Amino acid sequence: MKNARLHVINPDEVATSVLFRLLAPTGIESRHYPCAEDFLNQYQANGPACLLVDMLLPDWGPLRLLGELKRRQIHHPCIFMSYRCEEQTLMELLEQQAFAFIKKPLNQVKLTELIQVAMGQDQKQFPLQQRVMQLADDLEKLGKNERRVVDLVVKGLSAREIAATLQVSPRTVENQRLKAYAKLGVATTVEMVRRYTERESYHALT
Repeated sequence: MKNARLHVINPDEVATSVLFRLLAPTGIESRHYPCAEDFLNQYQANGPACLLVDMLLPDWGPLRLLGELKRRQIHHPCIFMSYRCEEQTLMELLEQQAFAFIKKPLNQVKLTELIQVAMGQDQKQFPLQQRVMQLADDLEKLGKNERRVVDLVVKGLSAREIAATLQVSPRTVENQRLKAYAKLGVATTVEMVRRYTERESYHALT
């Protein structure tokens, strides 16, 4: 799949080499990490991706990893693999939005189909994810008062209402709004609201 990458987190290098040979005919670009820390330290958001994770990692458990991925806003589909998985653990993984669980020994056809479905889903969501991450970066550029003004503008408050809330003049509100919009690269409130709405929609999906 074009520009998509499979990140395999597995301490078993021999098994991972076998897996890569099985996947070679599909043309899926793959990369191996022996532990969760290696992946987290090396990860770069270069395009759509999928994670294939062994549940018996030497450093992190699967639930902790899912929590850290979410905290870092790494929202690629995550497939866990193991020889067995307790029903309670499986339910917890799915509740934490793991994409799927596949049992070892791995079935090549089933695994390939699962990876392709996961990558297809991520390919659709990745552009939105990039815009959401860009908004987060852009908001970091704002001063405290500029951020408060933008948040209230997006909620639909007028300049006078914002001024009363923040106990400043409407003119000060307008000046802070214009400065904030310039830093965020938006020209209108409609565009600003659209970016916030995209962020809320994305977080609802993830």
